Amino acid sequence: LAGILTLDRNDYDIIIITKSYKDNLAIGNWIKRYPLRGKWKQSVIGVINVSSESYNLKENEYEYLKSKLKSTGILISFYDFDLTGVRGAKKLYKKYNIPYILIPNGKGLDNYEAKDFSELVESYPDELINEFIDKTLELFDKDE
Repeated sequence: LAGILTLDRNDYDIIIITKSYKDNLAIGNWIKRYPLRGKWKQSVIGVINVSSESYNLKENEYEYLKSKLKSTGILISFYDFDLTGVRGAKKLYKKYNIPYILIPNGKGLDNYEAKDFSELVESYPDELINEFIDKTLELFDKDE
């Protein structure tokens, strides 16, 4: 798990599991440049990545990640919206109850024409990306 050693705290509100180092860096850099807003503005976020979306997260890895969260913290997977990504995200949800985020690319849903976060930030203005993030976080309904 790339980035696991950067989880140097035990009070993360969110740890995002992504599928590539490129997305790990893109998300991490975004959070540094644009702190979260609203109910989530004081949140501590960590980002790690697996070697691929078909990677099987081991029980001890899951427990380690959970130990890095606040008692109210959550793990979230953020994979590509393709067959491998959807299967991997659903596997994490089924086995560990880890909710997932996917960027729709058509197929009956909106098409953002981006397969991952790094492509999304290349294609859209910063403020729109922040709106996407705000709307996504609303789905997790964090109480103040």
